[in-house]
Amino acid sequence: MRCSVCRWALRGAVTLAISGGSLLGGAGPAVAGTRLVVPPAETACSANTCQVIDSSGGTVSDWYTETTASSSVCTYARYYANGTLVAETGTKCLSSGQEATANWSDPGTFSSGTNLCSSWYGIAGEPCTKL
Repeated sequence: MRCSVCRWALRGAVTLAISGGSLLGGAGPAVAGTRLVVPPAETACSANTCQVIDSSGGTVSDWYTETTASSSVCTYARYYANGTLVAETGTKCLSSGQEATANWSDPGTFSSGTNLCSSWYGIAGEPCTKL
């Protein structure tokens, strides 16, 4: 499986900021004299699929998922809260070995203990993260 989010998770949290159209990242200050504080994201992987959830308390600011197709398939991302489908994306057709990504920005607030899972239609894996 070629899962870039899984490789990022092994490196720890990375701070990123956009400043004047340039992407800044790493351990140094994003702007002179200022350091961004970003809570660590929760990363989970299962088979060919990974997800990263940025949250503070029960408020989820970003829910990112990516997958790698093991064969040609037309697929779409599905987002679940405690087993209930809460959102899905449009369809993307992939060839074997191609990656697809989806990000749900500002999905909202979930109760403490909610199990958040993502999957891609026709592709193995359903990673989950408990808030």
